[in-house]
Amino acid sequence: MKTINGILLLIMIALVSCSGDEELVEKTQVQSQEAINIENQNLELWAARLNEDLKSRQKFISAVEGEYQGQIISEGEVWNIKVRLVPTMPATDHTRVRTLAELEYELQYQQVDAQILQWDPNLQISSVGCIFEDVRPDFKRGRLNIVSESCPNTYQITLQDGDSDDRLLGASVSSLISEDRIDMVEALQGQLQSNGNAQTVFFTLQRVFQ
Repeated sequence: MKTINGILLLIMIALVSCSGDEELVEKTQVQSQEAINIENQNLELWAARLNEDLKSRQKFISAVEGEYQGQIISEGEVWNIKVRLVPTMPATDHTRVRTLAELEYELQYQQVDAQILQWDPNLQISSVGCIFEDVRPDFKRGRLNIVSESCPNTYQITLQDGDSDDRLLGASVSSLISEDRIDMVEALQGQLQSNGNAQTVFFTLQRVFQ
């Protein structure tokens, strides 16, 4: 970008130079350089903002990455459920300044892959499940909406911190992650909606592996 700005500056100076007015040439050069400086400052500010957004999203995904397990109780039946969340793009600590294009690309792909298994606790081989790719979290609300045409179940997963009266959910937990007050989510609240059942089923998941 700076190279392009420099070329434009040279072109403008060359055009004005043809008039033979040295004072006008100098004035044009100063004005052009000021405009380029302002544009570069704007680009640097935008890049800094994107970089902060990227760091925030990376912290969120790092905090939720891992394996969680719980139970679903519906109509007198009990099923175990396991949710595994894996980043689609592992966080990288870059030592150089990245371009706007690189920052925008990394922001776009801050997502997770999710594997969800359900099974009868008395029959391990009864497990059924789905793999969901490229799930984009709702970073502000602290939530993941997990949906796929290939899976009959849809899930809404909400971040949780604490228990009972001290429990925080969703956006509150997302803020704690952003503020570096927690670096690992220990529990999740879940909602299950099946194509074969109009009832929404609620469940809680506890972290079992990072």
